[in-house]
Amino acid sequence: MAYTQEDLTTLHAMKMSLLQGKRVVRSEVAGKTLEFQAVKIADLDAAIAAAETELGTACLRTYAKNAGAAS
Repeated sequence: MAYTQEDLTTLHAMKMSLLQGKRVVRSEVAGKTLEFQAVKIADLDAAIAAAETELGTACLRTYAKNAGAAS
């Protein structure tokens, strides 16, 4: 799947909508219509990770449970 920066922005906006309480989000990304439900947010996270990797914009994330260790 060939992602653009606009696709990544769309994916992040979709995730934000789910986190703000929207039950279902749908948008066109990389020429495909994608739909995610709040209960499937892990699938959306995977799509974001794939787009970030392809675009070379993946960043290290830290989590409190790991005492600040990067994952």
